[in-house]
Amino acid sequence: MMRTLMCGVLVVVLLAGTAWGDVVDAWIDYGLTGEDRPASALVEASDFRMRLRGVDPAEAEAMLWALARRGEVEPQTLLDVSMLARIPERTRLAAVMSLAEYPKEESYVYLLALVATGAAEDSVFERLVTWRAILAMPKPDMRSVSISPDKMVLAHWVQEPSEEDRGLWPLYLAAVYQVGEAIASRKPPGHELGDATRLASVEAADVWGYRFMDSERPALERVLTTRIDVNFRVVDMRDAFGSDQPGVAELALLTVQERLGVEDRAALLGWLRAQEGERAMRSALLLGTLNAWGGGPMLVPRDLPESLDGYGQLLRASDQAEALPHVAVQFARADSSAAGACLLVLLERGYFSEAMGLLFPLEGEPVLDVRDWLVEERGWHLLEKHLPEGSPGFWLYGDEAVQAFQLRVLKRWWGLAVERGGVAERGVIR
Repeated sequence: MMRTLMCGVLVVVLLAGTAWGDVVDAWIDYGLTGEDRPASALVEASDFRMRLRGVDPAEAEAMLWALARRGEVEPQTLLDVSMLARIPERTRLAAVMSLAEYPKEESYVYLLALVATGAAEDSVFERLVTWRAILAMPKPDMRSVSISPDKMVLAHWVQEPSEEDRGLWPLYLAAVYQVGEAIASRKPPGHELGDATRLASVEAADVWGYRFMDSERPALERVLTTRIDVNFRVVDMRDAFGSDQPGVAELALLTVQERLGVEDRAALLGWLRAQEGERAMRSALLLGTLNAWGGGPMLVPRDLPESLDGYGQLLRASDQAEALPHVAVQFARADSSAAGACLLVLLERGYFSEAMGLLFPLEGEPVLDVRDWLVEERGWHLLEKHLPEGSPGFWLYGDEAVQAFQLRVLKRWWGLAVERGGVAERGVIR
C-alpha cells in the first residue's frame, strides 16, 4: 500500500541519469567523515549556483548533501539552488533534502518558505519540492500551546485531500507524520487513504499515550497502535502472531519484547504453542529464540513441520552466543522469506554487526529488498531502534528517490564503519 501511495503518485525522472560512480561515493564518504574532500573547483567558485547546471545530477546530489552535512554551504544557497529553473530537477530536489542536515535554528526559515510557497503550486515537481521540505522540517512541539509558524504552515497540509487529487496524498501523509499527534480521518477502516492517515498518525507519535483501538483496523495499524498505547493489551494484537502479511508478526514480537516482562512473555509463549497453524508456531519459536531465559531455550515441538525447521534451528541455538548469529545469518541467506525474522532476532539479541551485514553487505546482494523491508514491512522501526544516535537517517514517508539516496548513504556509513573498526558514540565512524 505504501509504495502505491507514496511512490507511484508523483512520477518524475529522478532515478534516471548517469549511474552512481566513485565520485558520488567519494562525496558521501566526505560527508560522513569530513576527510579527503573530492577535488572540485566548483565548490569555491563565486558562481557556484549557476555552475551546478553542468554537473551530473547524481554527483550534485551527493555533493550538496555532503557540503550541507559538513556545514560548508549556506542554507540560503541551497534555497536558491532549489528555485533555479535552469538547474536539473534532481539537483534542485537534492538541495531541499540537504537542508535537513542543518540544525533547526539554521534551516527553519528556509524550509518554512518552501512549504508555504508549495501551497500555491500544483505541478508535479513543485509538489515533490514541498513533500521533501515538509519532511526536512524539524517536528514541531505540538504540546506547546503557542501557535508557531511551523504549526501554521503544516496545518495547511494536514487537511484531508480529495479522492480525485491523489497527487496531494503523499504531502498530506508526510505532514500528518510530521505533526506527531492523532489525526482523525473521516474515512472508514478499509479505505486506502483513511488507513494510511491513521497509520501515519500512529507512527508520528514520539511518546506513549492513550490510543483508540478498533478491531476492524488493519493488523499493521493495530500492532503499531498497541506498541505506543499506555493501556497495552497483548490481546489487541493476538491475531498478528499468525498473520500472513509480511512484517506484521515480527512487529508484534518486537512490541512484546518492549512492553512485556519475562513472566508475561512466558504466558504468551504458552498460549502461542497451544494455537493451531504454522504461522502461530513460527511466532512461538521466534519468541522463544528472543527470550531464551531461565537456563536454556524452550523445547522445540516434536511434530515441527519441515517448513519450520529453520526456526527450530534458531530456537535450538538460542542460548549459544556463538552459534545463534551464525545460524540466523545462514537461515536468512538460505530463505529470503525468513530474512525479516532473522533480522529481528539478530537486532534484538544484540548482534548488530551481523544484521547490518545482511542488509548492507560489502560484497554481493542483501538478503532481501531493503527498501521493501524498511517501508512495506516497517522494518525501519526495528532498525532505527538499534542504530546509534547520530547515524544517517531514513525518511519513512519520503519519495522513492530520496529513500534510494539515503539507503546509499547508510550502506557507505556501514562500509566505512567496518573498514575502520566500528562506530563510536553518536553514530560517528571511528
